[in-house]
Amino acid sequence: MVSKSGRGKAGRRHTNWLNMMFPRLKLSQMLLRSDRVIFISIDDNKQSNLKLLCDDVFGEENFINKITVKAKPSAGASGGGEDIKLRKNAEYLLSYCKNKSYFNRFSDVYDEHSLFSYIKEYREEGKSWKYTRVLTSLGDKEFYAEVYDSDGKPIRIYKHENVRIETISDLAKSERFEDEDIYIKSLLSHKLG
Repeated sequence: MVSKSGRGKAGRRHTNWLNMMFPRLKLSQMLLRSDRVIFISIDDNKQSNLKLLCDDVFGEENFINKITVKAKPSAGASGGGEDIKLRKNAEYLLSYCKNKSYFNRFSDVYDEHSLFSYIKEYREEGKSWKYTRVLTSLGDKEFYAEVYDSDGKPIRIYKHENVRIETISDLAKSERFEDEDIYIKSLLSHKLG
């Protein structure tokens, strides 16, 4: 029996959507290589239904992640007197693999470049490279206070006086090194110290 509120129509729309999606997902699963991943974009209206459907088609054990994608720059109450309705600013990507035993991890999606190639490029273009000074001495250290992290472990805070900072070019001249060597030396001394 369908109520006068129209919930019967909503139920039919939901059933229609499931009936439309299931064969498409089943075909996608069949065509997907064992070592590959599928990403499915969905808004928040159907994302919980899609997750259940994909768990059924791809197998719950082959679920990789649900990625939230910021779709609009702001959220908050939508205009037009709809104070109880919040504006939607996110969509979702569900990711599944065909067989998790063949899927290790995603490939890296970044390129690695040397910091010094950027410094050289800035100089050639006549731009100012912002990091032209290094800390060469922490100076005199004096205990200042103790605070606690979220686990209740103490963090000691120190005040430093007579700190010494020098420019890369001055250090390169005085130590007869290239700028690149000064950056590396400075980074290593702070990592080890």
